[in-house]
Amino acid sequence: MSAPVSTRILLIEDSPTDARLLKHDLTEVTGGAFEVTWVERLEDATAKLRERSFDVALLDLTLPDSSGIVTYTRVQKEAPRLPVVVLTGADNEATGIEAIRRGVQEYLVKGAADGKTVARAIRYAIERKQMQEELFKANKLLEQRLDEILIAKEALNESEHRFRLALKNAPVSLAAQDMDLRFIWAYNQHTINPDEVIGKTDTDIFSPEDAAYLMDIKRKVIDTGAELRQQRWITSNGQSRFLDLYIEPLRGAGGRVTGVAVATVDMTQEKIAQDALRQVVLRLDALSQTASALLQSTDPQRHIQSLCRTVMERIECDTFFNFLVDEKAGKLHLNAYAGIPEKEARKVEWLDFGVAVCGCVARDGRRIVAEHIPSSDDARTELVKSWGIKRKSWERSRSARAAARRLPTARFPL
Repeated sequence: MSAPVSTRILLIEDSPTDARLLKHDLTEVTGGAFEVTWVERLEDATAKLRERSFDVALLDLTLPDSSGIVTYTRVQKEAPRLPVVVLTGADNEATGIEAIRRGVQEYLVKGAADGKTVARAIRYAIERKQMQEELFKANKLLEQRLDEILIAKEALNESEHRFRLALKNAPVSLAAQDMDLRFIWAYNQHTINPDEVIGKTDTDIFSPEDAAYLMDIKRKVIDTGAELRQQRWITSNGQSRFLDLYIEPLRGAGGRVTGVAVATVDMTQEKIAQDALRQVVLRLDALSQTASALLQSTDPQRHIQSLCRTVMERIECDTFFNFLVDEKAGKLHLNAYAGIPEKEARKVEWLDFGVAVCGCVARDGRRIVAEHIPSSDDARTELVKSWGIKRKSWERSRSARAAARRLPTARFPL
């Protein structure tokens, strides 16, 4: 079994009597627990500190080659991690107190402390120095972590700046909601100020129908833990937008769902353009089929009613007329129509050339388009104005058969 390690003490004391007495008291109390090395001068002490390490120093501040607090300062400079117990005279206790303020672990008044008191002071000094060292290390680690946090924060701020810059003009909105579907974060909401969203739910922002729909699909994401994507027209602040919605669960520690993250892309312009293109395609298809059917028919006038009704459905037309020139009567005869009551149709069953717009088209052989009819002062539009028509296009048919018979046709898309 190995012998216990002795505490190595550097005793710096210019009085041989005080030094012998101190060594005797320590040996009597602790046996061989302390190993004492004695020097009389500070110069000798610094030399010993360079030669070997000690666990603690007992330091008289009044030495032949140094006096006062500066004595401790020079020892501390030579061995910064060495615990120090200062020895003072009874008439110089204030110096011991000042030394404590400067970093000394303990001080003793010579002649007033027995062996047990000195031994206890040595143990306390060593423990306090260890605590100071640990506190110093912890403080350095804290400073290091703080530096790392500041660097990380700076990088985060830079990253957030790039993120905000990237989304500044993008038609994208991002948000996060908690388990109660209250907004806890939002960014780049084009129709809503993000600061006005925090703490609210969808019912506070969107129309009742849209809010119910949004909260239903978000609860489904929370319940299933699975992402979801939907496209829908959503109304907020009186504006309707076509949104591409991507919703995924927010997860906390252990993968537990804590809410939802929502990314929306405003596709309103794309949707409008797609719908407009689809309508153009439908109209062209309808016109192509109608023209083909008329050209292939030996009796096109017999089919004009059903064909024009088909065209009306595809090109969003509300009213149409088709007049034939009756050579014997010298007038226009209503051949087909839709969109007005039969009573009104009977009123225009016969129409003179130059009367109303249809009569002018038949007479002049030129297309006429009239818009904003309710506020128009054109006398030719009085007839259709009474039917609530807002926009009207008249044209003379140019098919081979129709050209010989001068068939003026009118259509009225609103």
